[in-house]
Amino acid sequence: MAVAANALLSGPEDHIGELKTLTALLGDSDMQVSRLAMVSLLAVFKDIIPGYRIRPPTEKELEVKVRQWQKHSRLK
Repeated sequence: MAVAANALLSGPEDHIGELKTLTALLGDSDMQVSRLAMVSLLAVFKDIIPGYRIRPPTEKELEVKVRQWQKHSRLK
């Protein structure tokens, strides 16, 4: 669990498959494991979901030249 959560926190885009690992543990027959998986997922979601409102860029912002990674991360 800790390895999967750390991988997600270090690079969510690169290790998105670890979410499946953690969500699979939610259905474990041992309640302790299920609860720990839920708390781990909560911590991961809290860290990877931005704390600010995401909005589409304005036309003026679209005209500004930006780096490739910024262009990739913009809403379509």
